[in-house]
Amino acid sequence: MFSGIIQTAEKELNHTFSAAVKSGMAMHIANAVNRIRSGQKIKNPEFNRIRRDHPDEFGTAVKCLKIIDDFFGIEMPLEEAGFLALFFTMDDMTEGKKIERPVSIVVMAHGDCTASSMAKVCNTLLKTEIAVGIDVPLNEAPQSGWLRLKDWLSTLKEKTDILLMVDMGSLTNLEKKIEEEMDIHCRTISMVSTLHVLEAGRKALLGIPLEQVFKETQGISNFLSHINQEQQNSKMRHNKCIVTVCASGEGTAVMTKDILLKQLGLSDSDISVITMGATGNSLLEDKIKFLSEKQDILFIISPFPIETDIPLFSLEDLTYPNTIEKMKDLIETDRILRKLSEAYRDSFHKCDSRTAFYVSDRIIGNIEKRLLKKLLDSVRIGLLCHSACLIERLLNRDILKPFPDKNPFKEKYGSTIDIVKEELGIIKDWFSVIPSEDEICYIASCFLSEHSCSD
Repeated sequence: MFSGIIQTAEKELNHTFSAAVKSGMAMHIANAVNRIRSGQKIKNPEFNRIRRDHPDEFGTAVKCLKIIDDFFGIEMPLEEAGFLALFFTMDDMTEGKKIERPVSIVVMAHGDCTASSMAKVCNTLLKTEIAVGIDVPLNEAPQSGWLRLKDWLSTLKEKTDILLMVDMGSLTNLEKKIEEEMDIHCRTISMVSTLHVLEAGRKALLGIPLEQVFKETQGISNFLSHINQEQQNSKMRHNKCIVTVCASGEGTAVMTKDILLKQLGLSDSDISVITMGATGNSLLEDKIKFLSEKQDILFIISPFPIETDIPLFSLEDLTYPNTIEKMKDLIETDRILRKLSEAYRDSFHKCDSRTAFYVSDRIIGNIEKRLLKKLLDSVRIGLLCHSACLIERLLNRDILKPFPDKNPFKEKYGSTIDIVKEELGIIKDWFSVIPSEDEICYIASCFLSEHSCSD
């Protein structure tokens, strides 16, 4: 059945799908069928936009629904065609079409540069001038901000609908003035963040009408509330989580979460599994970034590509026997880091022990990858402690022990030393201190002993 869908879609669209898209689509279809059989409804909030913006992909998706219906003896709702069409566009999502935008994004906030900064971030990431920022200094009369907004609206060559994004106070009352005095349809969202502005800008660029941009941007607040609730429910000082992604956030991501809870034994764990919907890669990456600032993400499972330093698994990876073992290794590494940082906590006075150990783990992992070597567990734990304590000693300006026969060692193992030196640069980025040449040699030597690695 699935091969028939792929053949139909590839023929209709004259495109060969990547393995990642095929894997994600297969799991999505399987879960969608299960949801229909169990009486659950499938809702696609971007159905009309997808149907309008991707007519070829949508038409093909409708044909594919017929294949699914015939094979399983069910009737898939038309909304499901929107999700399939989204998968059909994933390989080409960076190319996009230039779409007329009927909505202008105006950001107004108190402060000298609050609004303009949010607008600038949005425009930079979306590579267009979709948002305008109007700052309202705290020492300025409220009327001044309205006059600047009115002047800007007067310069528009064509009147567009306005999504006014404000922080608080009297700015929330400008919507009525805009509609009455400027004869412009306007909606207002208050208590906004950069993430709100970015989502609104992305929706507006797609040509989505104001009411839908307004409604779907408000949904970001629900996402932020969900993250805050996750934080409140956690008893750990530093929350740990795993993220699963799918098109809707309610289908394959939930099924993947169930698989992980069982196979990784997370039911009674302090590690939560968070599901996310992919409403566009730029927004998805912003969600990941925002979440990573609040919680420690151990790894992500996604059918879509994501630009991130966090370990990333595709749905295709779940078909390989060693994937679960890799995930267990990541969880076990995190457990060891927590225990080590707790054990050393009282010995660290210049920096947080947890941060020192997690930075050290990143350094060691990078060196292992570049040297194509895997340290023995016992050696790795010892080096973790050495590196974390090195950070504390550097911050404390302690005198460090010279490395014996340093010059001959440098001549013989120069390439390894260079790699170690580059990766130890992370310490400078985090703590503004630089390891000495002697310390670089000590760490390099751990990767050179024949009794240290398991390669």
